[in-house]
Amino acid sequence: MTKEQIEKVVATYTAQAEDSDYAEVRDVKQAFVSGAKWRINSVWHNMEEKPNFKILPILLKHKSGTIHFIDETPAHWEYMMKYYVRWAYIEDLLPNTEE
Repeated sequence: MTKEQIEKVVATYTAQAEDSDYAEVRDVKQAFVSGAKWRINSVWHNMEEKPNFKILPILLKHKSGTIHFIDETPAHWEYMMKYYVRWAYIEDLLPNTEE
């Protein structure tokens, strides 16, 4: 989700608060944006935290910003720590379809 997408959803969400004063709408907007950013970033782990390779596939964020996909246990995690900054389990990035 991009910053622009978050702002668009926030605008729709806060437009429903017509009876509220400006300060309340501003606070709701800030809380919504903060919550969205927290959720997006909460699934990414630092490289010092070694993943459980029984839960694959994994995405790795390279220092250049490129995202790489791995579906097998790498031979040398310490080597990868030099070139990547974060990792995430793909299952944590997928939407929750439970009601």
